[in-house]
Formats: sequence, C-alpha cells, structure tokens
Amino acid sequence: MDTDPTNQEYKYMYGMRKVMYLQKYGVKSFPYRGKRRYKPSIFQSLDGGIVISNDVFGLTIRQFKRIFKSCLERRKTHEQWILNLRYPDKSSNEYLEYLQDCVYYTEDILPWPDNDLKDKYFYEHLVYTIGTEMNIRIRQRLLIIEDMVSNLFDSYITRISSGSLAEGLDLPGSESDVMYLIKTVDVIQNVQNIKHPIHHTTLVMESDNDHPGFTRLRLIAESEDDTLIIISEFCESTTNGEYVSISSHGPCLSDTDQNIDVAICLRSKSLPHIAIPWVRRRRHQWPPNVVIDKIVKYGCLLVPIGPRITSDGEYLFLWQKNNLICGLLNPATNISGYYKLLHFAESLQMFASSKFIIDACKYHRGIISQYVVQCLPPPTTISKTNNLHKRYHRHLQDGIRTDAVSGWLLYASYYYVTGQYNVTLRLAEYVLSRYKLGMVHLGCGIYKDESMNSYRRNVHSKISFKDRIKLATVDRVTYVWHSSLIPEELQLEVEEGSIFIQAIVLSYCLRFLCHHQLGDIFNRQQALHNLFLAVKDDCFVSLTEVSDSKTILGVCYEISEDMSNAYQCYDEALENDVYVCRSAKVRKSKLLLTLT
Repeated sequence: MDTDPTNQEYKYMYGMRKVMYLQKYGVKSFPYRGKRRYKPSIFQSLDGGIVISNDVFGLTIRQFKRIFKSCLERRKTHEQWILNLRYPDKSSNEYLEYLQDCVYYTEDILPWPDNDLKDKYFYEHLVYTIGTEMNIRIRQRLLIIEDMVSNLFDSYITRISSGSLAEGLDLPGSESDVMYLIKTVDVIQNVQNIKHPIHHTTLVMESDNDHPGFTRLRLIAESEDDTLIIISEFCESTTNGEYVSISSHGPCLSDTDQNIDVAICLRSKSLPHIAIPWVRRRRHQWPPNVVIDKIVKYGCLLVPIGPRITSDGEYLFLWQKNNLICGLLNPATNISGYYKLLHFAESLQMFASSKFIIDACKYHRGIISQYVVQCLPPPTTISKTNNLHKRYHRHLQDGIRTDAVSGWLLYASYYYVTGQYNVTLRLAEYVLSRYKLGMVHLGCGIYKDESMNSYRRNVHSKISFKDRIKLATVDRVTYVWHSSLIPEELQLEVEEGSIFIQAIVLSYCLRFLCHHQLGDIFNRQQALHNLFLAVKDDCFVSLTEVSDSKTILGVCYEISEDMSNAYQCYDEALENDVYVCRSAKVRKSKLLLTLT
C-alpha cells in the first residue's frame, strides 16, 4: 500500500482506480483521536463489493457504544439526583406527566436475584399497602388542590394540609391534619424591622436558649383594622410585656370523631437564627437548592405549644379555642367569590395532566356549582328572557357530578320552588332508587372496614374517578345561607347560615311537601312515616346532622298539625351534644306561643 497520504489516486494491476475516502465523500476532516497510522480508504473488490481499509467506522461505533453504556450506568446511579434537579416539586403536574409517560415493569427496574425474594415480597407488599408512586403523588396533588380552592376565597386564613394524608399515605389510622394560618398577624425577629404605618397586628420572636426550637411571641402592636381575631385577648401580661398564651397539651384541636386535627398557626417570613445551620448543611442529593431557596423565602410556621419542662411556666396557657375557631372558620360567602372559585377550578382542570386529577377538578366544579346556583336570584323571578333559567340548569347539571344523589336533590328543590311538584316527586323517587345501604357517605373522615369493602365491591380499577363517585358515594345536601333553592317551609333554617341535610332525609321531606301541596293526605302521611324512620335510623344520619334532621322532622309534623310530636322533635334537637340546629330554638319558641 502506498504510504504517501498525498497520493490521491493510482491504478491497480487489474485496472481499477483507487479513490480516497476524503475525495469520494467530500469530507474535509475526520476527527479521530485513535492511533491509526493510515487514513481509511474505500475501493472496489474483485466480486464487485466495497472494501474499506483501516476501518474507523467500526471502531467509532464500538467506542460510541462503550461511552453510551458508561453514560447510562452513571445515569442509573444518579437517577434520583437527576430527577430531583429536573422535578424539585414531586406533586407538580410536570412530574405526574413524567410518571405517566414512564412504562414501569418491575422485572426491568428491579431485577430481583433468586436470593432476594424477601426483598421482592417486601416491595410488593408495600405497593399493595400504600400504592405505587403515582398513587402517592396523586393523593398529594388532590390535597394541594383542596388547599388551593379553599385559599382562593378566604383573604384572612390560609389552609395548609399536613400529616400522613398530605404526604400521600392513606393508611389505617391516618388522620387529616389541617393547619390554618392567620394572615392578618405579622411575626418579626427584631423590633427594628417593624414597618410604619402598621396595617397588621405585629408580634416579635424572642428565642429561648434553654429550649431550642421554641420561641416566645411578644405583642408589640395591634391593628384596629383586624376584626377576625384580637390577639390581645389571648395574651398574658408580664413585667416584660404581653406574651401570646400557648398550650402545653398540644397545638391541635380535634373534631368530635377525632378524625381531623386543626392547628392554628402564625408565619414568620424569615427563618429563626437557630435554623440557619440547617440551610447551610452539606447535602448529597435531597433537598435540592431550589427547594431550600423556597423554604428560606417562605420562612417558618409557629404553632401554640410549649416545652414539657419549663423554667418559667407563667407563659404557658391554653388557647381559647371556642372564640378563636368561630372567627376563623366562618367568613361570609357571595356569588362573585363562588364564580372566582369556579373559574379557578376550570383552569386547574385545563392544565391537569392526570385523568384522575381532571376528574377531581370536575368534582370541585360540581361542588362549587351547587353553591353558585343557590346564590342566583330566585327562579320564580319574572324576567323578559330565559337567561336566568339557563344559568340555573347549567349549574345544576354541573352539580350532579359530585356523587350519586346530592346534585339531583338540588334539581328536585329547583322544581319544587317553581311549583312543579310532580317532577319533584319523580326526581325524589329516582334518588331513593339510587340510594343503597352499602354506599359510602362522603365527609366521614375515617371509614369502617365494612364500608370500604362495600365500596370495593361496587367499583373496580377500570372505572374512572367520576364514575366511581356517581356509582358508590352519597353526600349530604348543603343549603347555603339565604339559599334560593330551599323550600319556603324551610327558609328559617338558612336565615343565619347553612344547613346540611342527609340525602335520604331530604328525599322523604320533599315527598312529604309535594304531597301536601297536591292535597294527597294518604301519601303525605306515608312520606312522614318514612321520614321518621330515616331520622331514627343511625345508619343514615350522622351525629353532626342529628339536630338538623330532627328539626326538619319537627317542621313536617307541624305542617301536618301534629304539634305534640313537632315540639318533641324541636326539644330533642336542642339536646344534642355534638351540634345544635340554629333554628330549633326559634321554632320551639314559636310553637309554644301558638299552643298558649
């Protein structure tokens, strides 16, 4: 072979012309870092084929495979680190899209050796118990959406879901922990940082060196504009100033059934000095810098609890929960706020990636639509156009997406207040036909094993979320304050606030009212008897709705002129230890005046 690289062509003994690689393909240069003495050349063989001498292509392909394989190994080794950089928020829509696009095969991702069968069994047991990562992330996203919808309307309180459910773990005994942040109170670390004029009540943090992780909150300024909560009412006067009282028994307030823990908290926009070393700590993978930056930017939350052993116990007192909670959990409602919530839920649905989350957004739209429709002008309002009735039907149709019955009962209420009693009766019958004993009652917090087993029998994995709730769940009907859809006979129940009525109770109540309006005494009495059985049966009425249900039963007795039973119902409604219907006392007083 000619070793002269400048030789561009010559003839072989068989008369063929040698063509150099660079000349044939017009490549100016071929970067190659190997130690090849000669450049590659291409010529025709005796059988008419092509021969490539000094084959650099095969070497390049082998080299590429080697580099690619080593790169793939490094990627597998640092997979979690790469995911943390790319998706710092594991509950985001982007990460859910990533999980959906991945095709997970256990045997490919986790190639279990024969001697690791215990690990394989443990992994499969975990997946069966708590679900896949997709299940966990979807649960997290659901509670985030709950908080987002709740916080959009309330300008005084921020709802923050926490605890195991918020982390995506749905295990036996898991509680729903909710933190309510009071936004009208500022917490600062230095008195010199106070800004004038003062718009919010301001507290200053005083670190306690004897008890790391705890701080005292001293009141330095109280705004007169804040009417939600008056901090000075929850302070204890000392020689050093007024300090917010705290609790040594725990920061949370539980509901009657011990299903939900509520913690009232305050926010400091800057981290306390004792937490600064945590920010600067050396880390390997988690959390990434972007997460740490968000934590530093947000600050910290303070909850009212003191250390178990203190040197000066005079600062440790119980929050006054009764007055506090009443102010926190009742901001007024209006139609503009509901429409704002409705548009927000629609935007969440538009940008959601998971089908489950999309159905959850539709569920929220249905709930909000049930509230919006009751804030419209009364459906009997005389109008030159039928635009009002179109709005009613649009929101009522959206409202039937929430569960099997509550939306239909609001539709039945619409036809009742418009005087279409036969249509109301047909809808009430339809609701009763769909109402089954084994259905899951929404809003219970913690469900018994038999309820969950019954739910699993009614649905299967291939049924979508929206179909599941319409097939296997029932919810109470909420009539909002001054509802336009509540029957005239029950208007007193919504003069001061909302009322929650179990679906089966409202179904028989509407049947009773319709038969009364139609003058059908026999069927009216039959409906009244069924209503009595429904209120009496503990399977249908929860503890929090007992007082409301007995009040409604009393109203129906009073309409049928059975004053003795009506008085007894009102009296029993007032004796409830869990919750007392607002109108029971008024109705009892009016009935006494009538009897005397």
